Amino acid sequence: MPRMRKLVLFVAGLALGSLLVEAMLRLGEAGPWWRVVPLVEASFYGPDPVAGFAHRPDATGVWLTEHRARQTVSHQGLLDRSYTDSPPSGTWRVATLGDSIVEALQVERQNSFQRLTELLLAPTSGSVEVMNAGVSGATPAVIAARLDTHVLQYRPDAVVILLPMSDFLSAGSGFSSPITEYEDVGNNTIQRGTAFRDSFGYRFRTSPGGDAFYFLLENVRLAGAVNARLNTGLFHDLTFRKITAGHDVPVDSACPDIAPHLAVWEQTASGFASKRATAFIDDIARQIHGTNTNLIVAMMGFNENCAGNAEQRLQLAALLQHRFAEKHTTAIIVDWDAAVAEHLAPAQTLRSLRGFGVSRGKGHLNHSGHRAYAATLADVLKPHLVNRH
Repeated sequence: MPRMRKLVLFVAGLALGSLLVEAMLRLGEAGPWWRVVPLVEASFYGPDPVAGFAHRPDATGVWLTEHRARQTVSHQGLLDRSYTDSPPSGTWRVATLGDSIVEALQVERQNSFQRLTELLLAPTSGSVEVMNAGVSGATPAVIAARLDTHVLQYRPDAVVILLPMSDFLSAGSGFSSPITEYEDVGNNTIQRGTAFRDSFGYRFRTSPGGDAFYFLLENVRLAGAVNARLNTGLFHDLTFRKITAGHDVPVDSACPDIAPHLAVWEQTASGFASKRATAFIDDIARQIHGTNTNLIVAMMGFNENCAGNAEQRLQLAALLQHRFAEKHTTAIIVDWDAAVAEHLAPAQTLRSLRGFGVSRGKGHLNHSGHRAYAATLADVLKPHLVNRH
């Protein structure tokens, strides 16, 4: 009997303690002090049968890494507001695609470059919607998958792909990736793979057990805290940490060598790199063909101060445009870093647009970065808005 009583008291104490911790975590989120008190970082990702992972519809919470921001995923699975199936009459709709730089978890929606672009264009161009279809760790194959699953059904007038060019330099084929990657399946066929569907992690996430796990993450802050602490094995797999760090790196201060990039797109690079580039062109062109959507591809990952490789960058842009033209697709190619540099203040660099506080200079876009990206995107879009329908 005494043992039973001790057990009951222990369980009751554990339950009461858990409730108190849960109440404190929720109070921390709800109060005006949410930017400084200890909180549990929300989990926004879940399984996706096409890309391998995506934002979980209606997920909400506070993002903590680098800079705190309240975030909500729409029921359509976008880190954005909800959109109608077609643009409202008189509205020009643009979709932005890319990795965590486009996703912008580190700032709240009203401060993202997508919203700021809308504000910049409104006085002269009327109603413009700029969708955020970015997701952390998006490889070229994931970008193409999201164009298919999260963008084209909303009939955008333009799609802007912010494309890290270094993604095409690796030689691997991606067979062991936990997300979709371009794979050589034989007979000169390269396509987006679905091998991730056979992994234990994906099968668990799409099972009733996975549904229960995500329910706990969404509704029980203490469960999120435990998951954050158990950052190994199964729990680590379910947080997608291996994916979200993909391009969260500072801009290199050195001038990149453009020759390897030219080799990839000229189809002279060894290994799988040129095949991946060709598959990406084919994939995007196939989806855009037959639509009224303008395609804009922004080359990212080059430094703004590299006058020595300016001619090679022009060659690379022309080469990309030619490769799309071979697939009967018109693409506007933008040297994004050079375009952003035109909007920098005298003391600013591309590096200064990233990071917050003591980490300034590395990581994701800060508020200055989003303002510079918005000014750049507005300039890129203005010529298309002149002849808007």
